[in-house]
Amino acid sequence: KQLLFNKLKEGESMNEYLNTFLGIVDKLLEMDIHVSNDLLAILLLHSVPDSYDVFRYAIEARDIH
Repeated sequence: KQLLFNKLKEGESMNEYLNTFLGIVDKLLEMDIHVSNDLLAILLLHSVPDSYDVFRYAIEARDIH
């Protein structure tokens, strides 16, 4: 649940957010719950605010090619 609904808020540190995100992933792994890297990338891209749209579009476009 935390992984799905955790969102980076405008003005928050991306570094701290990534640490939190990866901490949640680590907790899932400890429970023997594996999430694919593709799904993690999608969750991460959709958890950032609109100010990261250029970054999001660049990553999504790269994956298409």
